[in-house]
Amino acid sequence: MDSLLVWANGLQGKIQRLLLPITKGRTRLENLKELQKLALKVNKTRNGIAHQGAFCDGEEAKAVIEDARKFIEGLVLHYEPDFELVDQDVKRKERR
Repeated sequence: MDSLLVWANGLQGKIQRLLLPITKGRTRLENLKELQKLALKVNKTRNGIAHQGAFCDGEEAKAVIEDARKFIEGLVLHYEPDFELVDQDVKRKERR
């Protein structure tokens, strides 16, 4: 399994080389193609920040976080229907 994850380098590789092929012919495939678009947007912003020193303003950062949330939930909910991604801001406010 480790060699497959290395072979499918990066988020895009994991989607194209692992997730899409295993869902071929299933109803999930179209949903994964939509999720792939979100992943590309998030990954492009992430790479700009991590590798090129790019910055995001507050609104852009919130939009990328929301796209990441949609991607994660959209992917995981296929396999774990009760999954809920907890908002860290809500958790912080609850602790106060």
